[in-house]
Amino acid sequence: MTFKDFIAKIFGIKPEVIIQYQSVQITQPLILGQITISELAKILQPYAKEIYLSDNVFMLTSVNEAKKFTQKTMVSQANYSSEGHDCDNFSFALMGYWSEELSSFAFGIAWSGVHAFNWMVNDAKQLWVCEPQTNNWITISEAQKQDIYKDWRFSLC
Repeated sequence: MTFKDFIAKIFGIKPEVIIQYQSVQITQPLILGQITISELAKILQPYAKEIYLSDNVFMLTSVNEAKKFTQKTMVSQANYSSEGHDCDNFSFALMGYWSEELSSFAFGIAWSGVHAFNWMVNDAKQLWVCEPQTNNWITISEAQKQDIYKDWRFSLC
């Protein structure tokens, strides 16, 4: 039994819907600052009904560093599948790369009523939304103009 078959059996899904990511050797973004849990919660509160933050201090980087990093992960290159690899899978995959070197960046996952996506607070302490399926980055004010990014049910980091 292959590893892919084993995972499919455990989760009760077809092996062909399991996407295997290539191991990509990339370095984490430059750390350009930090933010406390209370500061981060205050930034997220206007947008998320529930917030789950795992650490007391989070690392910050610039949006340009973040864009370069997420592009190198190649997460956006995976094929979308409504039955096995949809928006939440893309979001979790991208967050995994942000945690790969055990760094706690202010980078997380949020769910609206219809969509899962990633968010980041940059070194200027501004909130950004990242669409992991396209690697498109937009400010929170731009994101709030689109229904799929409104009314976050919860957010975690």
